[in-house]
Amino acid sequence: MDLQQIFGFVKKTYAENNSDFWLSGLRSFIGAVWIYSGVEKIISPEFFANFPKTIAYFTSKNNFTFFADFLNNVVAPNSAAFSHLVAYGELLVGLGLLFGLLSNLSATVGIFLSAMFYLGASWTGISTAMLNVQMIALQAIILAAAGAKTLSLDYFLGLLRMRKEYVGAAPKKAAKEKKNVVRF
Repeated sequence: MDLQQIFGFVKKTYAENNSDFWLSGLRSFIGAVWIYSGVEKIISPEFFANFPKTIAYFTSKNNFTFFADFLNNVVAPNSAAFSHLVAYGELLVGLGLLFGLLSNLSATVGIFLSAMFYLGASWTGISTAMLNVQMIALQAIILAAAGAKTLSLDYFLGLLRMRKEYVGAAPKKAAKEKKNVVRF
């Protein structure tokens, strides 16, 4: 597949089904947000060093007692591992959504991360709470809408697999038919 075919596909997709084009744009935008957030944490040594303080702050006034208990009893003692899971998890979710590779898995993990951030930090302000609710809603749309996968690596890999199965099936079918021929 050359560049001209890819641009032709994008133009055709936009012309025929505008919603697929925009849903793919939404998926890529949310991916870019996750990438920015993950890279910002990864390149900042303060994030990893201050992660235990951040957890303590999030549990200090948390209204979700079950989640505060989880943060205190599970996350805080393992803060080095969880800080890396958060930073690299955000980066991987972002890459998956931006390029559309494992889109459904990426959106699902993104929803999970956003829900965890909501439970941990929603008490800090309405903007923090609503940002996480919006991220959950947008990623649920990405997860549910088939059009969000149109301009994605998942889509193109699926086409290649279908082409391989179709092209590969023809010689096998012809060989099978040749064996079944009765000769006199």
